[in-house]
Formats: sequence, C-alpha cells, structure tokens
Amino acid sequence: MYLYPKLPNYVAQSTAEEIAGLDVVKLINSSNTEHPKAIYTTSGGNRADNLHMKDIQEKIRKCGQKWNYPTIADSKSLKGFDLDSSKILLENLKMMPFEACQGDTWAFFGCILLPDLVRWRFFDKDKPTTLERFTGSKWGLRNTFGRLWWRAYILTDSRKSDPFFLLNNLGEDELVQITERPSIAGNTKLAKSFCNSFLQILSENPSLDRSILFRDSIKRLRRDIPIIAFESMNEEELETFLENLFTESIENIK
Repeated sequence: MYLYPKLPNYVAQSTAEEIAGLDVVKLINSSNTEHPKAIYTTSGGNRADNLHMKDIQEKIRKCGQKWNYPTIADSKSLKGFDLDSSKILLENLKMMPFEACQGDTWAFFGCILLPDLVRWRFFDKDKPTTLERFTGSKWGLRNTFGRLWWRAYILTDSRKSDPFFLLNNLGEDELVQITERPSIAGNTKLAKSFCNSFLQILSENPSLDRSILFRDSIKRLRRDIPIIAFESMNEEELETFLENLFTESIENIK
C-alpha cells in the first residue's frame, strides 16, 4: 500500500480559491505531481512516487478525453466519466480506507494533481466551481475524486460476474444517498445488499416510481439502523430483512 501526498487544509482552501474560476487549459499547465507543502502519514506504507502519481494523472485524463474532455460535456458524458474513472481510481490507487478518510488526501488530487478535471467535471461558465470539489471536506465525499473512489470501494462486488454492476445501474442521486450516509456506507455488506435488493425489486415491478421507492425504502432502513445489529446478520437473514422492508415500502407508496 502507498501513502499518498496530502495538502493541508489552509493550503487547499487558498489554492482552490485561486483556481476555481480558471480555464481548463490553464489548469492543465499548472497541475503537478508534487507540492512543497504536501505532507505524508508517517507510517503504514511507502510514499507514492512521482511515477505512480503521473500514471494516475495520465489515466484519468485519458478517461476524460473519452468523454469529451477538455471541451464542455453533456450530462451523459459526465456520467460516463464518473463511472469509468471510479473504476480506474479503485483499481490503480493502492490506498487503504484510512488514507481515503482523510480529506487532505483528496485535496491534493483536486488542487494539485488534476485541477483541470475538477473544473471540467463541474464546469459553470457563469461562476467558479464550488471549492469543495477541489478540497477535501469530510472523508473527501464531495471532492471530485474522493466521491468516485468511495463509490467504487463501497459498492464494487468481486463475487459478481460484473463487479461494477451496482455502479453501472444506480443513478446519481441513489449513489449520493448511499455513499454520503456514514450509517449505511460504513457497512459495505449492508450497502451492497440494499442496492441489489432495490434493483431486483425494480426489475420485478417496472411500473414502480423508482425515485419514490428509493426515498421511502432508504428512510425505513435509516430508521432501523440504530436498533438492529446488521453486522451480526448472515446473508440469508439480511436478504429476508430487506425483502420485508421493500414489501412494506411498496405497500406504503401504492
């Protein structure tokens, strides 16, 4: 495992303020694989070297080019970029969750390594990109790259023929609702099982309103999390619980 460079919050904030409204091409020229104020965790692995960081940088930019980077992209292209780059980040970053939990790790990616992709992904011609897309925020969940790594980490299932099935089939709002709620995301087995059950129910009941079902069912799940020990459930028990939860939800929304 590697220890990745971290950009202290005060540096990240000032940097993000300076670059949030710049042109994508200018940001390409100002990007770098290192920074004089970058810091590293003192133990737990070897430091990621410039060669590794350059490789990540090139792979993400190449992914962006597939989806119209650096020109303005439509929503379909941006969704495609999110999906493909999620996979690239998970497969190529030799990162432990402890490293990923630290917002300053993702601040380096957003402010130094790939600020051009941040600006492109969240471009608004009338105003600067929101600073949290460059900086770390809590767990990096609002950072352009942190949010993608976490999605892949939480929802990838190596047991399936398509490990990225959930990423491929969940919508943006659904992904946000799962990965930005620590009570759900913190239990990856529960998160994956809930999403698999949700998609299965939709396939069996195509007339259901997808967004209403998701909102109602996740509200029920969050209600139960404080009082049910999901960690102690085996797969069969969890499957039965979720089957009952979705049955109640469907009855409620009909």
